Amino acid sequence: MKNNILIILFLITLTTTLFVNLMVYNSMIAQRELRLDKSNGSFKLDIKDVEKMIPMIPNVDVAAMPISVYKVPYLLRDEQFEEAIRVTYLADSINPYTYVGNYFRAQIYSFAGELDKAEEEAKKAFYGWPKNFDHYSVLNDVFVKKLDTVSIENVFKYADSLYPLKKQYKENYIKSLNLARAGYIIKIYLDAEPINNDSLVGQWQRMYEYSYGKVVYDPNTVISFSNQKYFKDTKGAKYKYTLEGTDLSLFFISNGAMIKKMNLSYSPFNNTLILIDTENSENPPQYFKKISSQPALP
Repeated sequence: MKNNILIILFLITLTTTLFVNLMVYNSMIAQRELRLDKSNGSFKLDIKDVEKMIPMIPNVDVAAMPISVYKVPYLLRDEQFEEAIRVTYLADSINPYTYVGNYFRAQIYSFAGELDKAEEEAKKAFYGWPKNFDHYSVLNDVFVKKLDTVSIENVFKYADSLYPLKKQYKENYIKSLNLARAGYIIKIYLDAEPINNDSLVGQWQRMYEYSYGKVVYDPNTVISFSNQKYFKDTKGAKYKYTLEGTDLSLFFISNGAMIKKMNLSYSPFNNTLILIDTENSENPPQYFKKISSQPALP
């Protein structure tokens, strides 16, 4: 009788051990597949397939992160925001010490455009566990969307005081600061109107104009228009031009063949010339300010 009990206990232990090991093995396979999908930046897997891949146990991965949050990027892709939020709170109940729930809620709220909520969650993630670079990165992503350069500066000072040798923090700081500053560049001039030929004559330098008044000039990009309807580009090449309304047409001087047609307008409020390549939408608009009323010398 005693032997039978021992055999039963052995079989139960063996079965349980095999089951747990199988679940752990399946979990490792799932983690590998999901990380591979993430590294490719594709997130091509169907959310139903992802849910099938994730076993009941263990409920954390090798880094102690709740496995359930692996579903969040796929839920975001499918715009299942409420379910994504629910999954992040489930992660909090499994392991609140990694702040992964806050990190993913920051992503969700940022994706949904709720930037104040995103900032709140991102701050909890970063200041709770600043060693995780993703927490620093997601907080900067929110600040970039809010064009908050001051906060980008402040959070980097804090991170740099903790990890002064971590290069990726400084690289992300520089990138985020530049992106936030770029958000202040004026790209739409509501008062843009046609410019007459007399006002157009002279030299114009390309620049980037910020909403708070700063102007950054490109020293290598100056164009020129003359009274004789000659246009000189930044490389010194010379062409004939016509201007009808906002239609600027360029022609070869030798045979009069048209080169291209562009849109040219002027903002009286900002004293800015706006040049748009209407034939190639991949070329961004260019903005110029007059630096001389005299055209460039022949």
